[in-house]
Amino acid sequence: MFKDTRGCVLTTNNHQAYEIFLKGLEKYLSLDETGIPEFEQSILYDNEFSIAYVLLARQYSIDGELNLSKKHLNSSKKYMANTSKREKGVINAIELMMNDQEESIIYMLEHLDQYPTDVIVLSQLLGPFGLLAFSNRSDWREENLKLILDLSKHFSSDDWWFETTKAFIFGENNDEKKSRYFGERSWELSANGNSAHTMSHIHYDFGSVEEGRDFIDTWLLSNKSKSRMEHHLRWHDALLALKEGQLDEIKAIYSDFLYEDFKTSPLEYLADNASLLWYCLINKIDIPLSRYSELYEFSKKYYPEFGFKFADMHKLMMASIVDGRNYIEIKNKINNVYSDDDSCKKLLEALILFKYGKFKEFSHGQSVAMGMLMAMELSKLTEGFSEEDLKNSKKLITKANPDLNLKIAFDEKKLIENMSVDKKRVGDKLIFVLLEEIGRAKIEADIDESEIVKAIQSLV
Repeated sequence: MFKDTRGCVLTTNNHQAYEIFLKGLEKYLSLDETGIPEFEQSILYDNEFSIAYVLLARQYSIDGELNLSKKHLNSSKKYMANTSKREKGVINAIELMMNDQEESIIYMLEHLDQYPTDVIVLSQLLGPFGLLAFSNRSDWREENLKLILDLSKHFSSDDWWFETTKAFIFGENNDEKKSRYFGERSWELSANGNSAHTMSHIHYDFGSVEEGRDFIDTWLLSNKSKSRMEHHLRWHDALLALKEGQLDEIKAIYSDFLYEDFKTSPLEYLADNASLLWYCLINKIDIPLSRYSELYEFSKKYYPEFGFKFADMHKLMMASIVDGRNYIEIKNKINNVYSDDDSCKKLLEALILFKYGKFKEFSHGQSVAMGMLMAMELSKLTEGFSEEDLKNSKKLITKANPDLNLKIAFDEKKLIENMSVDKKRVGDKLIFVLLEEIGRAKIEADIDESEIVKAIQSLV
């Protein structure tokens, strides 16, 4: 019976398939390479090597090769009957992950109760790209920490993957001392892309900017473009440059490398570039709009359907810049896929508001008051609401909001675009609650935009 380096059973009768699979698993964990060539080679020696098929399914899914992913997932299920209970659990967990994030988290946690050293399952849950981090749970950092501490007794102190994962999680929980200790230990054990990534987070999170940039420069020189993590580490270098205020360097890192380098995975390319382009937008670093459009098209090519949350969030970052006109259609698609999870919808709304509007210009109460006043102005224009009732209502509302300042300049068109982000609409029509008189209201959706503009102008 074959076992991996952490004692988990691998069902194959072919020694070459086993040895090649182990090499692929190490490359997969290191993040330097995908492990795909090794997993493909291992099934040439054993065409019923079920767990190799499911890792191929997982990796091809990450790379946006959905047809290949489905093919290998089906093969893993076809041959899983003759595998161990643990391997069946891995296959079920990865299939669930591809379809239902919340259910897969519950399943994986139960699986780890029985197989605590199963790094294939554990690596789906933990770390920067783990399911827990994207679960919409407010206490995911604490969950990560509890899980890693509970499992520590099962792992050797010489297990570089567990040490770097532990370091990353301690960093997420603001424990610099332990994060540095375990991060440096992992780096000594294996100076791979995964360990380098953890060290870069430690430098950034705890303000070691110069040390962080020197570390990345040294790693890039020694690595010589052999790691798929090079793209992401250069992204980290750009964030460190931002902390230094070196805005010209950020533009150069993006234009000269991140934009040009396709050696990394499509997912990494999308995530790094989408987030950095937003940093450029926020910091007024001039990047041609065409680059935003190109990346949005890239995201639709590799991740055409919503359902892969990590990819979806970064696709929405570009959609908010170049596809705001289709906001309602995009939001409806998100709601259909994530019916019980509104994090993607909230992200899109926040991005649209940031691009077209202003945050924290008014308190929530002031915003509600202004909305009421604008609706009353609209009621006067369209429903015959009396001038006297309008004046009395204004007095009451401004008395309740003494700090409300209406002597401001509104861009009516942008304000209407921002109102379109709100949930109170049907199709492409905004819904208003209007007053015919005090105590007599009606719901109205068929209001011409010119009337809304007049109401806004009357308000100020």
